[in-house]
Amino acid sequence: KHSFTTSTEDHDSGNQQKKEKE
Repeated sequence: KHSFTTSTEDHDSGNQQKKEKE
């Protein structure tokens, strides 16, 4: 969860980055 971002788009971007890293 991103406490510094409430945007759904931002959350999606972060999730994609995390998945790509793993």
